[in-house]
Amino acid sequence: MKKIVLLVISYALFIHCTTIKSHNNHLNNLISEKDLKSDVDFIYIKLQQLHPKLYWYISKEDLDCQFDSLKTTITKPLTSFEFYQKISPVIANVRQGHLFVSPSQKIFTRQETQVITKK
Repeated sequence: MKKIVLLVISYALFIHCTTIKSHNNHLNNLISEKDLKSDVDFIYIKLQQLHPKLYWYISKEDLDCQFDSLKTTITKPLTSFEFYQKISPVIANVRQGHLFVSPSQKIFTRQETQVITKK
């Protein structure tokens, strides 16, 4: 019974380590222009559908213009962080304190965390 429990735990740790590696590798992958533009459209549609009183601090025309200009500035594939840098000012212009965008960040392994903690 103990061997089975140890096997399951070691398997879970192995899977966790591989997901960290795949997540961190994904951070530097380039995302195509088409996918980024469809993401911008998706974000704008969801803002309109789900955000109460979206146009309190910005007019609909100004927000439409900002999203359109954002789509025109996407001319090449970008990483997720570069996309974050482009989309966050547009979202911030909605001027609602509870609305924000956060970038994907590197996940540290247990060994990396221990080294950082010791420093």
